[in-house]
Amino acid sequence: MSRNFVKTGFLVGNLVLGLAVCDLKPIQAAQFSFSLADDYLGEVSGSLSFKESPLTGVGKETITLSALNNYCNTYICQELPEFTTEFPPYYLPLSDGSQDIQFGSFDDVTFEFTSGYLTGIFLSERQNFTSFEGRDPRFVSETEGYLEFSINRDTYDLSGLATVKRYQLSFEPVFDDDGNYLYDEEVLTLIEEFDLVLPGGSGEVEFSTTEPVPEPLTILGAMTALSFGSMFKRKLSKFNS
Repeated sequence: MSRNFVKTGFLVGNLVLGLAVCDLKPIQAAQFSFSLADDYLGEVSGSLSFKESPLTGVGKETITLSALNNYCNTYICQELPEFTTEFPPYYLPLSDGSQDIQFGSFDDVTFEFTSGYLTGIFLSERQNFTSFEGRDPRFVSETEGYLEFSINRDTYDLSGLATVKRYQLSFEPVFDDDGNYLYDEEVLTLIEEFDLVLPGGSGEVEFSTTEPVPEPLTILGAMTALSFGSMFKRKLSKFNS
């Protein structure tokens, strides 16, 4: 076997492995997004991105946002995981606007992946509220209740219940012990009370994966290609010497 033939074989092998390394992309950021549209609340969207995680990209996997953060607290990550959401304000009926609800403060979120692709989210948030309205000088309304938003894998639910109390406003004079007039005291008389189902709904959540979680075989293949490339270079150098 001639020296030129062996040298050509080494060069071709090196070229093929180099192309494999470029195609495999062992260092790959994972990036995902979700969106939904509720008839009352409006458009809701969110995104998740991270560069390092304990996920394998194989089969069905679940991980919480706190676990992703804890992983970076244990191991040095290029960037911390980032999860963001965008919620329009929820306008409470019978409210003067001072108690409109803004979602987005979740205790923790669980993500579900299938073969590295985002296929489900689990989260929930419940907010209690009390609002007052007194546009009519003769009446005052008090609304007290809760509103809850949740996503269970690929469906969302928005629901709430409120108790509305309407009071008639009147004034009664107040006198001292000698019968002298002091002032008019405000008196609220309950005239109506009822429960109100808050507007909301349920529906599907759409997911989009920009960059899936890389599989371990992908990373292993790239590392193997690099190892073989280095080995062939060393052998070729020895052969030429």
